[in-house]
Parts: sequence; C-alpha cells; structure tokens
Amino acid sequence: MKKVIILSIMVLIFLVPLSGAVGVTDSTSTTSETLVKPLTNADGYTNITVQEAFETYLACYCAGYQIPIDIRRTEDEWNDEHIETYGDEQKPVNWPDLHLGVGLTEFLNEYAGKEVIIYCRTGVRSWKATQLLIANGFTGTIYNMVGGIVAWKEAGYPTAISVHKAYAMLKTTSDGIQIPIDVRTVKEWNKEHIKTPPPENPVNYPELNLGIGLDDFITQYNNTEVILYCNTDARSSQALDLLIEKIFDEGEFNGYKGNIHYMVGGLNAWKDAGYPTPVYRSYSRFSPMLHNIFQKLLETFPNSFPVLRYLFER
Repeated sequence: MKKVIILSIMVLIFLVPLSGAVGVTDSTSTTSETLVKPLTNADGYTNITVQEAFETYLACYCAGYQIPIDIRRTEDEWNDEHIETYGDEQKPVNWPDLHLGVGLTEFLNEYAGKEVIIYCRTGVRSWKATQLLIANGFTGTIYNMVGGIVAWKEAGYPTAISVHKAYAMLKTTSDGIQIPIDVRTVKEWNKEHIKTPPPENPVNYPELNLGIGLDDFITQYNNTEVILYCNTDARSSQALDLLIEKIFDEGEFNGYKGNIHYMVGGLNAWKDAGYPTPVYRSYSRFSPMLHNIFQKLLETFPNSFPVLRYLFER
C-alpha cells in the first residue's frame, strides 16, 4: 500500500510541471502568430494601386470619403503639381514630411477615425508614414498609394498644376502636345487669354464648367493632354469635376484615355507671373467696320479662323 501511495505521488510530481510546460508553449505560439499576422484595414494599412485610389475611391463618393494626403517634402513639389480628385470633401491635402514625424500629433488628432490615402512621389515615403501612424496608434483607416504621383500621372489621372508648370509644358513641344482649354465665356476669351507657341495654341470651350459641350469635349480630346483654365481656378476645377463624373462615375466614357490638368490660379496667376497674353490690334482708327467684323467672327467661331486670329493679334 505504501508503495502505491509513493508511486502516485511521484507521478503527480512529474505531470504537474509537464502540464505547465504545455501551457507556456501554447501561450508562446499564440504570441508568435499575433506578431506575424498581416496588417489589414482594421489594425494597419492597405496598399492600393493608383487605379484603385482614383477609380474606386476618389472619382466619386460611392466608397465614402477618403482624403488624399500628399507628404512630399517641400511646398514647391506640392505647388508644382499634385493629384486632383472629385469633389471638395476629398480634395488632396499637403502634409509635408509626415514620414519624419513632422506634425504627427496634429495629424493623429485631425484625421482620427477618418480614411486617408497617403502618397508621395513614388511610394517610399508614404510607406514609412503608414508605419509611423500605426506605431503611434492612428485610429483611422490608412491606404498607401503604391507608385505615388509618378504612377498616377503615368496612368493618365488628373492633376492640379501651377502656372509655372503649365508654361513649361506649353513652351516645350517635344514632350507632347498639351492644349490649353479656356472654359470662360466667349466675351472673356476675346478680351484676353493665355498665349503659347504653336502647335499648343489655346482653345476656347465656353462654359464647360456648366456642362455645355461636355460630351463633345470628351470625344474631341480623347487620347489628348489638355490644361483647363479660367480667371482663377474655380470654373476650371468645376469643369474637371464634371469630366471626372462623366468619364468615371457615370461610366459613359470608360474608354477615355486623355490627360487632364487644371491650372491653379488661372489667367490671373498666369499674368502675375509675367507670362504672355495676346494683345489685339485696333483697326478702329482705320476701319471701324473691319474691326467689328473681325471681332464678330472671332466671337461666333472662337476655335476657327486661325489665320484671321493671327492677323488680329499683335
């Protein structure tokens, strides 16, 4: 009997540490699995292509409101050119050097609980920014736009450009044809518009911002790079919104492959920068009737009579 009792005690002494060891092993295994668990929207970030960024999130409000955050280093990069989107609620925001922690606390408070699309030039800095946000407990949803604005432009999606960028594009015909499209009224166009060297001469598409001639515009400028402008940039950005809605949201022109930009600051900023506008000859001293005929023809057919327009300009 004593032998049985002693044997039982010895078995218990052996099993207790063994069961404890099993428990430790299970706990360690669970912790290890947690550490290597892929990040998702719920607890991390999601990589998205520029196509997903634009056509799924930024070309309409169908997926909710996602705010694009440009984290490139200098304001010059942002002012020169940045991505453009549909509607005021998800217009891009510049937050330079977020990947270095600049303004991190303010960012965490400003966008708590919101959906943000982080982008930079190529995608390196935006990935670093996502890691920093996750490490500091960001409570919103993070999308990292792979390829950055470089891939965005290569895909032909719209951008907002400065007048300096526009002028550089319009005076260099070797990089393709960028047609400046003036969306103001015919009267405003005839009074003054931007001047560029041929073959990138400006065209008047009056009141495109009101949807006038929208379908014709899309058909005419498919596979073409254009720059929209007005006096400031209110009407040109409205026109771009309509084009985005028509091309991507309504799905009527999904085959559209043009590159659309709008010029921030418009004609006013263009002139402030010292860039040229045509100055019209005044024939009124010699023949008021001839002057009136020229003016009427140009108002009626703003995109016609290139020779007549050349003679009318000084």
